[in-house]
Amino acid sequence: MNIFNLDITRIVKYVCLTSIAIVGIIFGCHTFQRMFEIQANLEYDKTWSDED
Repeated sequence: MNIFNLDITRIVKYVCLTSIAIVGIIFGCHTFQRMFEIQANLEYDKTWSDED
């Protein structure tokens, strides 16, 4: 077995899967944060409308 015999297809496959996972985590966290901000704004608006 040669040390320099690399399986490029396997490396590319795992790099692609890892990058997809990282991008999914970033967009998922951003969407989750936006969902909480919208929920907080709705609850804040509700408390102001209850006082009127």
